[in-house]
Amino acid sequence: MKPAANEIDRQAAEWAVAVDAGRLSAGQQSAFEAWLAQDARHRGAYLKARMLLARVRRAGETGHIEYVPHWFTPARRRAVLTGSIAASLAALVLAVGLNWGSMQPKTYFTAIGETKTASLADGSTVTLNTDTRIAVHFRRATRTVTLEHGEALFDVAKDRSRPFVVHAGPVQVRAVGTSFVVQSLANRPLQVLVREGTVRLGSFSSTAQPIVTLHANSRATIVGLSEAKVETLTKEDVEQDLAWREGRISFRHQTLADAAKAFARYSKKTIMIADPQVARLTVTGSFVATDPAGFAKAAALSYGLNATENENGIYLTYK
Repeated sequence: MKPAANEIDRQAAEWAVAVDAGRLSAGQQSAFEAWLAQDARHRGAYLKARMLLARVRRAGETGHIEYVPHWFTPARRRAVLTGSIAASLAALVLAVGLNWGSMQPKTYFTAIGETKTASLADGSTVTLNTDTRIAVHFRRATRTVTLEHGEALFDVAKDRSRPFVVHAGPVQVRAVGTSFVVQSLANRPLQVLVREGTVRLGSFSSTAQPIVTLHANSRATIVGLSEAKVETLTKEDVEQDLAWREGRISFRHQTLADAAKAFARYSKKTIMIADPQVARLTVTGSFVATDPAGFAKAAALSYGLNATENENGIYLTYK
């Protein structure tokens, strides 16, 4: 037995509000797509529900409700037609069984050594590096992400009417349609790397001009709240920096001390180097991010070192 038209309208309204707020998980997105394909009436009902949302928003701006869905009960219809804008929105919320005002940001996170890619409600994707947490809060006019800690690659779907803004500490990174990385790690300067397109960096503490505008193949290291050190990179440099997407760390003439710090982000098993001469030795190559022991053995083989492992860590020393 096919569902009644008002039941389809109710379902469509629920999906419309959820999609508009950016509340769908990957599983819910699949369920939504399956629902659309299930019945030819579903897509039309969903489009009507999206139009309803737009009209209700316009009512909030003009003070006049021009449309009410036919499936509202008489009491809800009267609330919409005669009540305040707040009451009208409340009637809509009641009708679709959702609390419009209490929608919480969607959070994504990774554990140490884990990477994860997620699709966002606007068509953008985000790839989280190890030990990273973000909160995604989409609204009709804005797309906002807070990077609480860690590192994330954002591949942004183009929508000029809704800027995509990443908040990281005191800095905001604004984009329209581009690909960029924001890195916010404890005791390190904030970094923004642009892979494609253009982004603007600004400060929460000031209404002045942007700190800097970054273009493809460039990286900014933020100093304080209003200054950025910008460097131009090659495409090879950018891809090397993004090796973590494949679970690897790439080094190019970097010291063993810096390499040890890099591996510490991906594993609780740390590389210990007490001798300054060993710490200054350099390394080039690509290594599995979650295998500090394998890296230490390779470094020991290259330089004639000892790589000794116990429950406290991995020690690199001269023989």
